[in-house]
Amino acid sequence: MEIRMLLWNHADESEDFARKVATTTMFQHLVDDLMSQQTEHKQEMLSVSYESQESFAFNSTMGIINNCARNAETRNVFTVSMPSGKKINMVDCLQPFLAMENKYVKLITLLALSHIMNEEENRKLTADKTILEFLLEMLSKAADSNDKRHFGFSVHELVDGLANFAKNDNNKYLLMDMKALDLLRRIIMKGSIIEQTAVAKALWELAFLKKNREIILKDKELYKLLQKLKTHDVEELKNAADGACFVIDQKDAPAAVKKEPPKSAKRDGHIMISYNWADQKVLIRIKEWLMKDGFNVWMDIENMEGSLLESMARGIENASVVLLCYSEKYKDSQNCRTEAEYTYKLKKETIPLRMQTNYAPDGWLGILIGSKLFYDFSGVKYPIESKYKELLRALNNQDSIPEEPTAISKLQSATAAMSLMGPVKSSAPASQPLPANVHTRPHPPTVNTARWTKEDISRWLKDNRLETFSGLKSLSGEQIAFLYKMFYRAPESFYRCIQEKLGMKSLEELMRFSDAIESLEYMT
Repeated sequence: MEIRMLLWNHADESEDFARKVATTTMFQHLVDDLMSQQTEHKQEMLSVSYESQESFAFNSTMGIINNCARNAETRNVFTVSMPSGKKINMVDCLQPFLAMENKYVKLITLLALSHIMNEEENRKLTADKTILEFLLEMLSKAADSNDKRHFGFSVHELVDGLANFAKNDNNKYLLMDMKALDLLRRIIMKGSIIEQTAVAKALWELAFLKKNREIILKDKELYKLLQKLKTHDVEELKNAADGACFVIDQKDAPAAVKKEPPKSAKRDGHIMISYNWADQKVLIRIKEWLMKDGFNVWMDIENMEGSLLESMARGIENASVVLLCYSEKYKDSQNCRTEAEYTYKLKKETIPLRMQTNYAPDGWLGILIGSKLFYDFSGVKYPIESKYKELLRALNNQDSIPEEPTAISKLQSATAAMSLMGPVKSSAPASQPLPANVHTRPHPPTVNTARWTKEDISRWLKDNRLETFSGLKSLSGEQIAFLYKMFYRAPESFYRCIQEKLGMKSLEELMRFSDAIESLEYMT
């Protein structure tokens, strides 16, 4: 009991300690403990509560997992290798607790999952809308209670969990449809500073989608409060409100940036480094090397937050090329998404640098990076010095990065074209794997849309909130099936096709339609 209490408390107080615990054999014991409670002690779970001493074993286990989940370096630590050699995914281990009748057990499990799940797991779990409805119900009860808690969880903890689920863009729509904004509005108007901060961050997350931004802007009183909070004395609250307002305002590209020809990083503009704070040490080295080699470099050495967003915007506006230094933490960061989408909005040339070993971006980041040739600076497979030489050659050989297909995307497109004609036979030796960012799923599950009627297509568009796009209403079931195959086999061609043929231009539109196409797999 004392060891559990020690781990629980220290993992709550220290981010470094929590990260270290997540990489130890302690997680094996936690998984064992949870799995036994699912089976051997399932009946006892009905009486578990947050204040009962008899519930200490479960509460301490979930408390440690929650604290570690908030601070883990990557989600890979939540695939646990057991002594038997079997690998257990913590998401799979936790999910059965969501089906239990005990609402406290369900809530603490849901909050842990909000930190652990990746994009795909998030989407699958919240396909059952009752999950989000339950979380909103718990938040409402906490907001209405005298101590601003429910089942021991504070309002701001529950808002943070809600914001984590909102990182999946489809959930952003669902939450707004479920009137989450009404509840968040009530909390930020009369809440404490820590509650206002949590809500401002949640609004920042929700505002990445255009429809949500428009809804928030129509609430004049709420928007006025966010503007006021930008000048608050508390730094974290000021930063959160500033970030939310920056995204809600969605500044247009300055005229000068739109009209100017591409700049040279050595003459007119600079190289901007867009990165997550966790990768700063490596990127400072790269910055110093670039400057020694004659490049102008813009890099926020301080942690880019709040009021510095305006400085970030100027950094992007005056850049000749932006290095997108991506990882899980980059994708999950609101600041990084704000930077990346503003870069996309201004149509700046980008070069992706992968900072996390074997990380394949999905969701909004996967769409933005697409099949671009990336440089692996994770430092595990290749020395960063050798990768820097490759990057330097790319920067020196051209004033701006060309738009024509890279070697990787050419291979991807060729593979996709052959896949559409039949099975692909590779002449490469079996020991030579394809590059990491080439799609290797030539045979996606079959979808049965070819016989869809106009009513079926109309219903599908409505279910995915796409009915307002006139370019989609003329699609046939066979064309939808073809787009589904293209989505899996040739993603670069897929996104080019829906941009050029279907008239989808914004990142938001691309995400909504690609999510709808991907969801066809789960309708079969």
